[in-house]
Amino acid sequence: MGNREHPFVGRFFLEMFCSEEKRHLCVPMFKMTTIFFCVADESQDRSLFQELLKHLSVQKRQDRIEELYDSLIDPGSTRNDGILTFIRRAHIIVLLITPDFFHSNQCVEVELHVALEQHRTKGAQILPVLLRPTEWEGFSFGQSHLLPLLPPNGLAVSSWKNRDEALVEVTKGIRHAINALTRPSDDSPPPIQPVPLPLWTLPYRRNPVFTDRKEIMTELRQGFTSGQNIALRMQTLHGSEGVGKTAIAVEYACRFRYDYQAIVWLNASPPELLSANLVTLMDQLGISPHDGSDTHQRIATVRQWLRQHEQWLGILDNLEDFHLINQLLPLQGNGHVLLITATQATEELLSPILVPQISADEGALLLLRRAHLLSERASRIAASESMLFQASAIVRAVASSSLALDQAGAYIKETHCSLSSYLQRYHRHQWQARLFARYGWFVNNRLDPMTTTLLLTLQKIAQINPQALKLVQFFAFLHPDTLAHEMIRQGTLSLAHPLSALTANPHAFNEALALLQHFSLVHLRADSTTMYMHRIVQALIRKTLSNTQQ
Repeated sequence: MGNREHPFVGRFFLEMFCSEEKRHLCVPMFKMTTIFFCVADESQDRSLFQELLKHLSVQKRQDRIEELYDSLIDPGSTRNDGILTFIRRAHIIVLLITPDFFHSNQCVEVELHVALEQHRTKGAQILPVLLRPTEWEGFSFGQSHLLPLLPPNGLAVSSWKNRDEALVEVTKGIRHAINALTRPSDDSPPPIQPVPLPLWTLPYRRNPVFTDRKEIMTELRQGFTSGQNIALRMQTLHGSEGVGKTAIAVEYACRFRYDYQAIVWLNASPPELLSANLVTLMDQLGISPHDGSDTHQRIATVRQWLRQHEQWLGILDNLEDFHLINQLLPLQGNGHVLLITATQATEELLSPILVPQISADEGALLLLRRAHLLSERASRIAASESMLFQASAIVRAVASSSLALDQAGAYIKETHCSLSSYLQRYHRHQWQARLFARYGWFVNNRLDPMTTTLLLTLQKIAQINPQALKLVQFFAFLHPDTLAHEMIRQGTLSLAHPLSALTANPHAFNEALALLQHFSLVHLRADSTTMYMHRIVQALIRKTLSNTQQ
């Protein structure tokens, strides 16, 4: 991915004092403050603004500030959406006051309006800078408190005999505002020391029976490595739920992990848990949680970490709100970004790669590997013609659903039934699955294939261990990405019978968990301390229950 052509001077001086072996442990001397500049389109205003940016170069090279303004908006974004995203990210909002500022509806009705709202709700500081002589006495900013006017003598920048001296005074005032924001409180704990690199934070284990999506893996690789040396490259995996987008991302990260100094993973939804996911990520990156007390600050802190590091792969899973991209990713970064989303609005995606259902040949191979009828890395050549024929019939029955094939393979492995026997059971259970069709279990006007495979699995679990069935039904109402089984055991007294009896018996509880894992209903996360379920599995299990049972 290469080094930056113009490394920051601040980082250069920091690294002079670090040995080659310890260089990754160096930390910036300051927290980064994001500043949005609200400036009118008039050419004289823009010229003075560019001069101000030059005077702020020292602080920018020290990684003290990140500058945001309308000219940096991505060409693919609408102007207003981009500006709103920038303002919401900002810690300080600088108003460049001129007659044209107050004449501009964009500056006053849009940007200033949002800035004042951010000041009230998020505590963003508003700093007025008088660029040109302007009569603005009596203009109402509501109840919002503005920082002192710059230059401090109240004389407009354009009126100074020496304009550089005026801009130095403005720069000092901005630095004073930054210091006031970043000055640590006396009771703040020391920050956690950065963790050594390389760092890989994948939450999911590599799928041992992953069946090559060769075209997609090749397209991903070429998209990240071919062509010009672009500092920040983004690609998007999109497709319907259950086609294996996350598995592809995990496989890509594992295959090429040695190309990266860091691989960071963030579950971007549901939105109400994004802040908690950010805390987990900050802990993995060695960032003190006190560096961000709310979602806005945590996003800014992670963005600062990405900006200060190179050769990283960032993966945003379950992305629903695309505004998060502009908030989280640095404008000047040196890394790769892989987005995972189920959205169908492909025209809005960044370098979209559609993940279709698995092909018939790959589906048959996946089923045979998952059922342990072939070894994990065996090819189709190792399978008999009869075996491939029967496996292909199951693939057609489940409409090439990767999730349904995983369920079917686990069932065949655990029950030791033949491929033909499973297919017969599948067809017998379809009538039962159709009873649930009234709940909307359709995909493109066809019955969701996961319905039948899941009902087969749940019926078998009920025969083997009815308590395990109760446990997985309970799991269906928890957050799918974090099933903390130890927490559930600790809360035994809060559960109703028979769950309370199950969790009170460690041996029985572990047996039930193992059974659910064997049938691929729940999976251990990479840290082995929590488990997760697929959202589709959760939703279908909930639908098997009556309102009373729920």
